Amino acid sequence: MSDADSVTVSFRLDASLRSKLANEAGARNLSLNRYVQETLQKSIDWDALKQPFDAVTVSKQLLENLLSQIGDADLAAFARSALVSRLKDLVTLTHGKADLEGLLQVLELIAKYEYSLPVSYSVRKDNDGYHIFLRHGISQKWSVYLGEGCVAYLESIHLHGSYEAGEKSLNLNVLGKKPKHK
Repeated sequence: MSDADSVTVSFRLDASLRSKLANEAGARNLSLNRYVQETLQKSIDWDALKQPFDAVTVSKQLLENLLSQIGDADLAAFARSALVSRLKDLVTLTHGKADLEGLLQVLELIAKYEYSLPVSYSVRKDNDGYHIFLRHGISQKWSVYLGEGCVAYLESIHLHGSYEAGEKSLNLNVLGKKPKHK
């Protein structure tokens, strides 16, 4: 952000809240200004977006334990029904319509705000299509869940996708229009 894009704003904060903010900023090796800015940005970009869906936060350990109880076929079927509808809703809410650009925006938000560090997200486009890498740090079963849900979403918008489920990462390939069956 350039100086031309920034504005100075004054707030009244409870002294204990200001102290907690300063402590948290210090623990993250950020200035108080940067920490407050990032926190407000997350609130606008992600927390407000999740609110209509009654989203809840669960611990990584709980999620891994739940996933370990689900067989691969059931997990894939669940992702193809549950995650694809959530992705459609999130994409439509953020982007206005269900398309690939909207999915890329939602995946970037998920990578930025849903997963604990270290997280990485990248998109590369070439003649074959889009190649998306998302490190989430949870488990291979989570990678399968994300991959199956994303591929089902792509199918719903008439694109073809495939994925490789890593232990704590997902490689998603969007290969263009879905091939017609003969």
